[in-house]
Amino acid sequence: MIHQPTASKKQAALFLSSLSISLTMICAAVSAQTNQPSRTTTVTGSTPKTLAQPQPAQDQPNIQIWVPQRLEGLGVAFEVPEGTRTANERVGTIQRTRITPPDLSWALEVMMLIDDPTLTPSQVADRAIQNLTRTRTMPAWDGTPLKVSDLGNSVLLRQGGMAVPGGVTDRPYERFRLQLSPDNVQNDFHIRDQVQFPSGNGSYIIFDFWTTKSVSSQTLPVFERVLRTVNFEDVRKVAMKRAAGIEEGQRLFELLGNQGVEAVFEELERSGEEWHRFYMPDPTNAIDGKREFGYRRIRGRLGRRSDLDTIFGRQGLVNPNPNGYVFQMEARVMLDEGYVDVISAFFVSDDSTVEKQIEEWSIVTSHTVKIGARPLTSREFGSREGISISVIKEQPNNPAEHINAMIEGKGYLSQALVYVLPRLLVNAGAQANVAFYAYVPDLKTNKLRFDSIERTEDGTWSIRSKATENQPEYTSFYAPDGSFIRTEYADGRICEPTTKDQLLAIWKRKGLPLG
Repeated sequence: MIHQPTASKKQAALFLSSLSISLTMICAAVSAQTNQPSRTTTVTGSTPKTLAQPQPAQDQPNIQIWVPQRLEGLGVAFEVPEGTRTANERVGTIQRTRITPPDLSWALEVMMLIDDPTLTPSQVADRAIQNLTRTRTMPAWDGTPLKVSDLGNSVLLRQGGMAVPGGVTDRPYERFRLQLSPDNVQNDFHIRDQVQFPSGNGSYIIFDFWTTKSVSSQTLPVFERVLRTVNFEDVRKVAMKRAAGIEEGQRLFELLGNQGVEAVFEELERSGEEWHRFYMPDPTNAIDGKREFGYRRIRGRLGRRSDLDTIFGRQGLVNPNPNGYVFQMEARVMLDEGYVDVISAFFVSDDSTVEKQIEEWSIVTSHTVKIGARPLTSREFGSREGISISVIKEQPNNPAEHINAMIEGKGYLSQALVYVLPRLLVNAGAQANVAFYAYVPDLKTNKLRFDSIERTEDGTWSIRSKATENQPEYTSFYAPDGSFIRTEYADGRICEPTTKDQLLAIWKRKGLPLG
């Protein structure tokens, strides 16, 4: 058997997110297989209890590649190490973005806080130091009471009224680094390094970095690098860009109408099925200079809501059962440990307005560690009537999770139409920058996606897309007649059309598992 290098979970996450599929269920399956607890990303602003124990120096990650992170809602951009996990959540009225590495040796929270506008930035920071170092009971990251003692607390660093040395932005900041008393089973001091950038009218953009004393010599340089890359944007301009993109997206869909959408699904139905190959150029591969990453099969047609029951072998009375559009996708992704299979189907009714639409989807994700082993399977079932979204997630060794979300404002795009969005944009024949809200399973909420379409001199269509504001951009190319040419991803992966027979031959030659 020819050795075929496999993909990391980070690469798999990017691949699946580009397909609008979440990696959450995959991670749960992997955790169950290895008897490791699933890592939660819920935070309340207090000490994370999941910071890793100190590891020998040779076990520390070798951080070499940094990738952009952009929080459009805050108007700030910066870089983070490749392989980190990002979670967006709301705690009360505060929207936080939490970033953690695979070993959980540190955590970075970025947020906006509103304080007393009569206080100077220095006074705000000094008051925060007093609050964080005094003895009190506070809610821990998991909501349980946590006793914080003032014994052993100390201020290790205090800076103010200066810009980040060697940084991109010249905006002055207030900074403090605290050593907080042990409150974990490792009896290790916590280090909290917080930087506050004033943004006017008593508001501050906060970068709050957590780590432990035993690993701080390895982790604090990460925060220093993050700070040097911080750059601010005009929030008003960002909001105007979003609004303009949403308006342009709405305009293009009005031009398309139901006939334009039907034409895309009718063409998919006529073609029967499409096979796409995902690979990474790899000169060390002696067979064809390519490293296989995965593949997918897609199908689409005009159909009804009950078609999803037929696809998944479910029985039951579907009421109402409107006409609409059905999209199906099956995919396989190679991982370091085994592979992941995804079977999914999506429906949306052909009503012209979101408020009248009925939507439904099912996603079954299975992780197989080795050939012959029993796969661990997770399921997601989602439905929408009008502006109300309801989702049920079933994961191994975990109770079912119920999620409710609402559509607010204009610009929502159903799951079924997200998958065919490039084809719809090509059929609209317009060069434009558009934005749509779409449900993102991994974030359990609706997020704004961005697409920019251009036509080159030879008639080829180029579409630059971001599934969310924090996902890397990828570019898809379509022929003048609307047929798919390829997609190029930020990490170098390529997706190209192929046939089932060609795909089978390639994977057999490379000794890869076929389903």
